[in-house]
Amino acid sequence: MGAEKELKTAIKAIDKSKVLTEVAKRELEFEWKFNPPISPWMGGAWESLIKSVKKALKTITRDRLFTEESLHTFLCEVESIVNQRPLTPSSDDIRDYEALTPNHVLIGNHSQSFSPGHFIDDEIDYKRKWRSVQAAANMFWNRWIKEYLPTLQIRPKWTRKSRNMLKGDLVIVETNNTPRSHWPLGRVIETFPGKDGITRVVKVKTPNMELMRPVAKLCLLEKLV
Repeated sequence: MGAEKELKTAIKAIDKSKVLTEVAKRELEFEWKFNPPISPWMGGAWESLIKSVKKALKTITRDRLFTEESLHTFLCEVESIVNQRPLTPSSDDIRDYEALTPNHVLIGNHSQSFSPGHFIDDEIDYKRKWRSVQAAANMFWNRWIKEYLPTLQIRPKWTRKSRNMLKGDLVIVETNNTPRSHWPLGRVIETFPGKDGITRVVKVKTPNMELMRPVAKLCLLEKLV
């Protein structure tokens, strides 16, 4: 609600004479929809993500000392990591291995950034704060994906059947020791259903190779049908 008031004040303060003609012809209006008070479970989609980020942050920052500027840098790295996560395929072309990310909406491009070097977990040389911050960012990445990926792999048992993976599905391929901010994506090119009709193994094509993987090690981004 504070954001609503802040934006209304900011919009009124805009000098419309300096705004492009196409935009200045319209009044900026927003329709705000709020959850009922005392009902955090109604925002489960984003509350789950917030929980995973906070849990990883608490683990990484518990025993580390940050100056104001190093903490600011670290949180910017965390922001970049979280906003580079793939959400949904960018097209229906099975040859396309790109996915839309929050950064596409926020800044207009993927803004992919990798770790700028090799940093060990106990980088605590305060004369080299930058290295310490980069090591902390790597630790956040390794911890956060362990919290985040399972939320994409929920497979209910016994109560109802879950959807089989289909040819053409875009998936995240879960791998060990994945570099920071690197999301290995692939397309399912072949499925291998069992006698019960349930697919547990598929062949995945990445931009560089073809892999046989159990579906338990894959995260489906979007349903094809």
